[in-house]
Amino acid sequence: MTRSGSPLMSSLNGHLEHFGLQELLQTLSHGARTGTLQIKRDDEKVAIVFETGHITFVRTGAASQIRLRSILLRCNLVSESDLIKAREDQKTNGMLLGRALLERGVLDDGQLAQALRLKAEEELFDLFLWEHGTFEFFPELIQPAAEDEISQVTRIKVDPMSVIIEGLRQADEWKIIRDRINDLRWILVPVDGVSPPAESHSIWKMIDGKRSIEEVLGFSAGTRFDTCAILYRFLEEEIVREATHGEMLQVARKLVSKTPTSALSIYQSLIDRAGKSLGHELLDEAADCASQIDPEAEASFIRQAIEILRSRGDDPGAWIRMQRLLVLSPGNTDDLKTAWVLRDYIPTRRIEVILDDLVKSLRRCGDHRQMITVLREAESMRQEDANYWLVLGEVLHRCKEPDAEDCLSKAIQMSRHQQPEIALRAEKLLRNLDSDLALDDELIEQLRNRRSVLDSSKKLRRGIIFASAALAFVMFLLHVSSEWRAQGLLAAARSIEASGSEITGLVNAAEAYDRVASEHPWTFAGSSGASESTRLRQQIDQRRENEYHARTEDLEKSRSHRLNKLTEVRSVISRARSLRKAGDAIAARDALATLTAADLKILPQIELNSLKIPVVIKSNPAGARILSANRSYLGTSPVIVDLAVDETRSYFVERSGCRRKIVNLSGTSPSVVTVSLVRGPLRTYSLPAAVTRSTVIGNLLITAGTDGKIRIVDVGQLHPIAEQVVGTEGHPAPLLIDHESSVLVVPMIGRSTLIRQNGKMLSFGPAATAPWSAASSLKQGWALGDVDGQVFHLDANGETSWKFRCNSPISLLTPSADGGLLIVDRTRFLHRLDSEGKLIGSAILLPGDAMQLFSDGRILFDEGTTWKQNKITRGPVPSTPSRESGSRKFYGTNTGWAVIDDDSIKQYQSPSPTSCAPLEASGNSGSAWIAGRDGILRLQQANGKISSEVELGSPAVNLHRSSRGRILVTLADGRLCDVEEIQR
Repeated sequence: MTRSGSPLMSSLNGHLEHFGLQELLQTLSHGARTGTLQIKRDDEKVAIVFETGHITFVRTGAASQIRLRSILLRCNLVSESDLIKAREDQKTNGMLLGRALLERGVLDDGQLAQALRLKAEEELFDLFLWEHGTFEFFPELIQPAAEDEISQVTRIKVDPMSVIIEGLRQADEWKIIRDRINDLRWILVPVDGVSPPAESHSIWKMIDGKRSIEEVLGFSAGTRFDTCAILYRFLEEEIVREATHGEMLQVARKLVSKTPTSALSIYQSLIDRAGKSLGHELLDEAADCASQIDPEAEASFIRQAIEILRSRGDDPGAWIRMQRLLVLSPGNTDDLKTAWVLRDYIPTRRIEVILDDLVKSLRRCGDHRQMITVLREAESMRQEDANYWLVLGEVLHRCKEPDAEDCLSKAIQMSRHQQPEIALRAEKLLRNLDSDLALDDELIEQLRNRRSVLDSSKKLRRGIIFASAALAFVMFLLHVSSEWRAQGLLAAARSIEASGSEITGLVNAAEAYDRVASEHPWTFAGSSGASESTRLRQQIDQRRENEYHARTEDLEKSRSHRLNKLTEVRSVISRARSLRKAGDAIAARDALATLTAADLKILPQIELNSLKIPVVIKSNPAGARILSANRSYLGTSPVIVDLAVDETRSYFVERSGCRRKIVNLSGTSPSVVTVSLVRGPLRTYSLPAAVTRSTVIGNLLITAGTDGKIRIVDVGQLHPIAEQVVGTEGHPAPLLIDHESSVLVVPMIGRSTLIRQNGKMLSFGPAATAPWSAASSLKQGWALGDVDGQVFHLDANGETSWKFRCNSPISLLTPSADGGLLIVDRTRFLHRLDSEGKLIGSAILLPGDAMQLFSDGRILFDEGTTWKQNKITRGPVPSTPSRESGSRKFYGTNTGWAVIDDDSIKQYQSPSPTSCAPLEASGNSGSAWIAGRDGILRLQQANGKISSEVELGSPAVNLHRSSRGRILVTLADGRLCDVEEIQR
């Protein structure tokens, strides 16, 4: 480090290799210095402003906006949508990012100052990673420019000592990271079969086997150091790996056409890492990629490929690439030398061009020794050329070689008759070598006279050629002028022809061609105009004749077609009327359906008005009364009505026990219109309290609610036969678990109650030591889980046969297909137990919050996906619990219902969101009973068609199929409804 200058203009300057950034910042901080510290490395430059020892401003360059954006997102000060809107303000008004966010009210001055302070600190931390560079301190302060965000707010203050501590820490860790991540151009790939990490999901998602580490750093919201530290951890934990050479090459090839800059970076990385195994094939691909963006890099790759091919003895292949290099980098001395070495594989004409270019280049460089070598190697090619011996003699003379005399003598001998100029130049060089070698004055005079004669002859030839050329040029100008005007008129005539496809346009074009031929008869354009005019007039005559015949023929065809079509339409209408009179309305309607709107327009208006379209009105359930708009009775469904084509009528459809419907029909309605009537339940009964859970065993319905009581209802009589307090009022309703003609009632606290099929109730199992949170049937007994994470297995007598403990409260229990038990706790771990309560394998962390467990090991999550053996299937979000029916599972959604079948989830639409789990219809696996939140129970097919509707008056809590072929519905308002499933 040096100190220079006067007391008023003192400055510090030096190299970072000799005086580190730590000592530099400490010196300026302890000295309470004020001024600007500039640090440079290659093309990078950073300016740091100090005021009384504190850092108040840092300017780094073009990456500042990106860094500020990342900091704002990382600190949750703005959202992505806020940045998008602010960017629109930048484009519209030219304001900077910080000002745009301030104007929108997204940030206040303090928040922006906080973000700018973090930005300055992170930019300073990056400087500690610089291993070389220069610095200079100026006492003057630089003023923030218009593009600096700092000018938007009050100046910040950063303590240099805190920056030094954190910067040194990052620099030490960075050395460890760079030992593992030594090439930021390389690509990382997720390891197959590895679960995503619990943290740093945003970085994990960017590792896709396509982005380089440099691109991941660019997209990351964190600092380069923090992001590299996360990538280092991923590599050490072996959840990501470096891409193979083949994978890198495949990505580069895909990027060549889209983003050649990224592809070139990958190629360069592969070349740097290849070392001695580098092949010319990779260099060829890299050169092709570089040809789009970087000619210098392209030339460098080609030179390396040539060197490799030459080392392998493939000189023909090297020459093929050398041709491309000579075009790309003409006049390069080293390239020309290499090309000359490959002359045995170069065509003779091309060798001479390369030789001349190489000699010129060596002469410019002053490399006369190399020039002598090249010329001697070319002697077999140029030995009959006097100029060759002159050039060789000149360079030998310049190098003071004794052979210069022989070469110059040969040049004189070969050129004295035809090329006296070369002979005179060679004689002059000989005289300089040795005056005794000079030619006699008489011979020199002869050479000069011959040169004068040749020069005079050349001047005379040049004069004659010039005069002839001038005369030819004048004649050519006159002809070109006339031809140019004629070509203009010809182009205009062709334009008229191209724009006018009708006969009138062709006539105008023919007249334009005639004008060209008459005004410029001796030009090529005039000749073309005459021939084009003749051609067009013949074409016009032919088209006029063709159009006349076509119009006559079209009129006759149109008249004949209309008569035939009218006869055909009347025949169809006549057949439809006959079928209607015979009572077959559907067949009549099918016949009329063959007629299009265009067919009906052919009919006279009086016939069209008399046409009637039959429509069959059916009802579901059948037997409904059909009335007209004026309440006239038309009959019991099905009923046939006849409507005019453009006529619309209203009809009433009524049936005892169902809600009346009005249907509007017209001639365009379907041939059969089925009206689905909403019916009511057969019987209803109101319980004293609202129902939350219910289940059926035999002829008994068991209900539970938040009043702490369970009630037993006789399904046949639809009347309660017993009730008992099980639980505490205000607590969640007890769990109802049915198994082998019994129901276990599990309250939140206290002992459970067992209900037999005969209605008998008895206390069962131990009292809860902690609130019960889950329960399930299991073999000949039951499994109960509590919030302490304990699971108890109770046998048929209520005795505890085994226990199992988890580390968190139990969420779900269900028996497995192999007789064991599946457990999910609230930390989302899945435990598998055998029939003796022993853990099978280790616990599995689930990828979501489980909503329901199934015996086949499948799990339904809150977001609608299912999981089984690490295979995830996407589905709609459930709004109700699910119901198993054989191998299929039904659950409700906010838009309808869904069915889980094997590894697929099918979604179906319904008029109203579902209030409880759907119930599969009897005898038809394609239909299901759907209870809507609008209080209507619908029998809905998979295609969306509704076969039956029952008005309940309140959302359903659960659906049960009774033994008598009916559906028992428990409603949220405490009512029970008995619905007939088989509609009559």
